[in-house]
This record gives sequence, structure tokens and C-alpha cells, in this order.
Amino acid sequence: MKTKKRVEISYSPVTRLIVHEVQRLPKEQLLFSMGHGVEAGNIGRGLNWIDGIAFAYGVIPLEDGKIIDQYLRGTVHISSLVFTDWPEFVSFVELPLSKVRIPLWKTDLPSFVQLVKWLKRFKY
Repeated sequence: MKTKKRVEISYSPVTRLIVHEVQRLPKEQLLFSMGHGVEAGNIGRGLNWIDGIAFAYGVIPLEDGKIIDQYLRGTVHISSLVFTDWPEFVSFVELPLSKVRIPLWKTDLPSFVQLVKWLKRFKY
């Protein structure tokens, strides 16, 4: 019988977020953008929720060698981020006319928790 080799598992968390574009939107505008282009009755793009802030983001694709190298060292480039104040958590919101459902995900990822603290202090 062969002995199974042990697998080494390493944890390498994000150590730096670089946000290139950020915009605070009214709640209704953010919800509309999450449901834009989605057929009536379907599920739109979801939002993350932490401590009274709902947000969505896009990262720079891992296609460039420099970006990949930075990512492997713990730096993530967020190309754009939109957010709004959202005091109470709900698991989804249904848009009134289209009946598109926008899910919200409550998260406690350490990098996102720090990001929300930064967003609360963010000034244009």
C-alpha cells in the first residue's frame, strides 16, 4: 500500500487593494445598474454588503505579466467600484417594474472589511 503524500497548504491573503475608480451612487441608481440588461424576472448582478455599505466592483483581468506578479504578491487592482449606503442587510431586492432580483451577499472577508472602512472615509 502506498503512503499518501501530505499536501502543504499556504494562506496568502491580499495585502494591498488598489482602487482605480470609485463612485458613490444613490441606492436606486446602483440597483438599476445591477439589473440593467437582465430579462424580466431573472437575477441581476449581486452586491456585496458589509456594515451598512453595499458595493460592486470589477478587477483588472489577470492577463498582463506585471498584474499577475503583483497579484501573486498580494496586490489586487480594482478597476472600478460603485457603492451606496445601505443601513439594513436584506438578502435580495426586487426591482419594481422588471421584477429582476438583485442578491446581496453579507461578507466578512478581511480585505473587504478594510475596503468598507476606507469607503466610509472616502472623499471625492
